[in-house]
Parts: sequence; C-alpha cells; structure tokens
Amino acid sequence: MGYTKAEHIAIRTATDPYQPAEREYGVTRACLEELAKRDGLSISVITKSNQIVRDIDILKVIASKSALAINITVTTLKPRLAHLLEPCAPRPDLRLSAMKELREAGLHVGVSASPVLPGITDGEGELERVAEAAKAAGAEWFFSGVLFLMPRRRSSSCRSCARNSRGWPKQYDDWYRRNGYAPEEYRRKVSERVLRIRQKCGFAARPWEGIRPTAGARS
Repeated sequence: MGYTKAEHIAIRTATDPYQPAEREYGVTRACLEELAKRDGLSISVITKSNQIVRDIDILKVIASKSALAINITVTTLKPRLAHLLEPCAPRPDLRLSAMKELREAGLHVGVSASPVLPGITDGEGELERVAEAAKAAGAEWFFSGVLFLMPRRRSSSCRSCARNSRGWPKQYDDWYRRNGYAPEEYRRKVSERVLRIRQKCGFAARPWEGIRPTAGARS
C-alpha cells in the first residue's frame, strides 16, 4: 500500500487565520476540528500569530492522520519595526516562542520571512538574523520572497511605511509603477541570498523537502 498525492488545503491564502477575533469566535479552531475527523489530507497553516499554540491539541490529532506543515511568518526581529509594519500581529519574539512550542509538541514547523521589503527589511544581516533565530527555535525550513505590490495599493502602502525609511515612497513608485514586481535583478539577488541562508543553517526550502509526511491518502 503506497501513498497517493492528496489535494492540498492551505489555511491562509488571503488573510491570517488567527485574527484577534479568533479568541472570541473560534472559527479557525472549528475548521481544524473538522479536518481532524479526516485521514490522509495534505494541510498547511501560515500565521503571524502566537495564538496558534492554543490549538496544539487539535493540530497533533491532525498530524497523526494527515500531512501537516505549519509556517510562522517573521520578517524582522525588530519589535518597533514589526509593530509599524504589522500593527495587529504579536511581537517577533512571541512568534518564535510559539514556533519552539509547536516543535516541542512534535509538529513540523518552518518560517516564512516573506515579504522582503526593499530598503526596510533587507539590510545587511537582517534576513540572516531572522533565519538564525528561527533555527534556534527549531524551524525545519525557511523561505522568503520580495514584496509583490499591485499599483493600486502602492500609494496607501507607501504612505503607511514612509516613516520607516527616508526616500522609501520614491523608490517604490519607481519600482512598482507598471506592475507588482520589484526589478528582476533585485529579486535574483534576494533568491541567491535566501539559498545561501538555507545552506548555512541547514534548512529545507519547503515543508516536505526532506520530511516524510506523517500520513497520506493510501491507494
């Protein structure tokens, strides 16, 4: 009896599943409870919130039946900068503590350092320090990519982040005027940097690289 590829369920493709309101309404937990009733699924969760540790009990049930990968987003270790960029998200150190707790519970966890914000979170050694802190917390994989910013969102995004870096709005206006991508050369350099980080820290690139799923759909 071998493994067959299961349809993947990604929890958080549009918004974080652990919003502050989750504490009151428990919508995400209710969804996880339904997934825990099934076998052989492929599931990933990505969040910026340490609130996920509340659901370790149900996540362990899911992981015993299905392939489960948990991604914690950490783009900077600087608390003030993190608060300015992500005002409703917990501090970076709290996310790293959550990562450690999830790993100690036997769950597969990695770090998403996306997006890299040109001129803001891409300083010398900054991405590397995020990776090192994640490794110390037990992260098994590491990935990152450059900010994708649609033109219609450029003005509001620039205004909200201008306080963080002198000249930031002009750079972003130049880069993102025609499409949502930073210049190809910049993106290439970031990709090469991420690869070096993975090699140095011994990270996988993605959840199932080097990790056999806990369970899968059987043929």
